[in-house]
Amino acid sequence: LKTDGAGHYQLWLNKGFNPLEVIAAEDGYTPVMKIAKITKGGTTTTNFTLASSSAASSAAVERYLGAHRQLRTG
Repeated sequence: LKTDGAGHYQLWLNKGFNPLEVIAAEDGYTPVMKIAKITKGGTTTTNFTLASSSAASSAAVERYLGAHRQLRTG
């Protein structure tokens, strides 16, 4: 999922995806995960502030996301 130039995005989901884990990740920044509770017919806003990190290379972000996927699937 990509954001627009202002960092906004829209995503319509089935209510079965509740609560939703949202991860914000970008090269050069430490990834952040938040839990968002979505409501039927409502709008949910989840804001992120990413911290700059010289260690957060593309490979490091991929390792973070891979480890998170492992935890979710067991």
